[in-house]
Amino acid sequence: MFCAMLFRMATRAHLATVLGILALSLCSLVCQAQDNYEIQVYGSETIPPKTTMLELHSNFVLQGSKTTEQGVLPTQHELHETVEITQGITPWFETGFYIFTAVPNNQ
Repeated sequence: MFCAMLFRMATRAHLATVLGILALSLCSLVCQAQDNYEIQVYGSETIPPKTTMLELHSNFVLQGSKTTEQGVLPTQHELHETVEITQGITPWFETGFYIFTAVPNNQ
């Protein structure tokens, strides 16, 4: 009886996880974004375990495109701020999270 109850709880938890992932996947179908901006990924030492690093990458496009080209918006005088949060997991593994922002000219 106890094992059956645990199995039902585990099955419900897995079902909730699968349904949550499915809902997020379907939601992403209606989201649209574009940008021709990229950041440079570079090699460095990994962050020590249990350590978090916070970086801010700031970029300004002094001379860029001035018209929309093939659906890509102009980049002239565009400001980019990227927050990078990196967490050391093991001596050989870390994970990072980026928050990208772009402020077009005159906005």
